[in-house]
Amino acid sequence: MPLLYDGSDSYETKARKPHMIFITRLEEWPDGFDIISRSDDWAPWLHASLPQTLDRGVRRILISNLKHILVGMDLKAALILTHINRQKEQRPVLYEPYLQGLVREFCNDAVSVLEGVGSALLIATEADGGSSGRRVHRNEWLASLCAAYDRTGEHGLEANIIRTIAVRDRIHQDRIGLRDQIDWHSFGYDEAFLPAAAAIKITFGTNAGVLPEKTYLYR
Repeated sequence: MPLLYDGSDSYETKARKPHMIFITRLEEWPDGFDIISRSDDWAPWLHASLPQTLDRGVRRILISNLKHILVGMDLKAALILTHINRQKEQRPVLYEPYLQGLVREFCNDAVSVLEGVGSALLIATEADGGSSGRRVHRNEWLASLCAAYDRTGEHGLEANIIRTIAVRDRIHQDRIGLRDQIDWHSFGYDEAFLPAAAAIKITFGTNAGVLPEKTYLYR
């Protein structure tokens, strides 16, 4: 876990009394690090959510890709939520630019997971089960995902995804003259994290019984 140094002690004192960030509450000082969820903890949900008619090789690669993305999202969510929900008297967990950077990365990861699941639902219905590697366009996977998880639109899945994609797309700096404001203003908790987290939670509503026991992603 990262070390925090507030400048009040010498380096010798710092070495004896490190300031540590713990994502989870621990009874004892750990020798190394603790985990929230492991990548393999996400495999049951992915196995249950991705169609069996998907090409076997495609399915294997997609599950491996997404489970590692999800465990990384869990860490980012833990840091973001602990920072946002701290008491007034508690010190910040994150330096403000770190918070905005983590929110942006969380949105990037969320789009990858949503795109992966939506694409899988679509190509699993095709003759080759996705083995041809054809590109699934945004309008295709978005429609497929919404049809599966929010057919009536009552949960706002599509709007949350579109908002999250807009945040993700701000990684591009090649048309900066068209920006209406500084990018960091778009990477706030309310503006960016909550829509991305909501979209992920909606997809978790199906097969929720096989989600990891410990995670910050559906708190």
